[in-house]
Amino acid sequence: LGQVRQAYQLALEEKSLDAALAALGRSALRTGKRVRHETRLGTASPTLARRVAGFLRNRLERHRKPVILIVGSGRVAEDLLIEQTRSSTSSFAARDVARAQARRSAQGSIQSAGQDPVRERARPASVPSNRWADVRLIARNEHRAAHLSRAYGVPVVPWNRLAESVAGVDAVVVCTSARRYVLEAGMLRGRGDRPVKVLDLAVPRNVDPRAAALPGVTLWHLEDIVDAEPVAASGLRDAERIVEEEVETFMRWLAERRAGERIASLIDASRRAGAGCPLPSHELHSRIMRIKREVVT
Repeated sequence: LGQVRQAYQLALEEKSLDAALAALGRSALRTGKRVRHETRLGTASPTLARRVAGFLRNRLERHRKPVILIVGSGRVAEDLLIEQTRSSTSSFAARDVARAQARRSAQGSIQSAGQDPVRERARPASVPSNRWADVRLIARNEHRAAHLSRAYGVPVVPWNRLAESVAGVDAVVVCTSARRYVLEAGMLRGRGDRPVKVLDLAVPRNVDPRAAALPGVTLWHLEDIVDAEPVAASGLRDAERIVEEEVETFMRWLAERRAGERIASLIDASRRAGAGCPLPSHELHSRIMRIKREVVT
């Protein structure tokens, strides 16, 4: 919502919006506020990474220490690396504070050194050793992967060994920014009796959907994780209802605006043709508005 607000404000300052787009922007912001205040999605809820970690734990309980491969090196991947080091809910808040403090400190040192603060993230104050899973990282961006490896103490697999690495893990979490399939169905064949859980968190999808039909492969997507949490699922339904209401309101406004423009154009054309209009301006306006409402209805 914050990004939409910033984009809308910038567009207003640049005077690049017509009346319809300006109204659409206001409608989008109003919709976001309603979702935040009128649904359970607006309450404090677990982060995506925390949901993914819980989702995997519940489905990998029979494994003593499952092997998980994270494919990607962006924000989601880093958050997952943080979550997999946590063993109890009580450590969540303390770890978040440590991470925030470390990041602020690192931002200052990075900027003073002339480096790009977006590409470099801070190393947490400490990396707990009581990890519930054996996590490995693989990413196309080798520089970024190396940084995450140093920061969170996880091994990095070369990108050209993706297919080979998938064969030896219990779960794969794919969260890249690629606009194509990164994990092909063929990479998940021939695993024998070892099943694998695959989570595709990317939008658009990064995992070939044909993989779901392979023996031993269970494929989940982002919406499956949301649906697994009752609070999030019910909040999502309420949010969809609000969006539908706001879309209907905007489309009604747009139809009224277009009808009014057409009626005004017809009256103007008749005046130019010499027909004239003997009615007072206020009565004419009243009749135009009545016709406008009837046309829209």
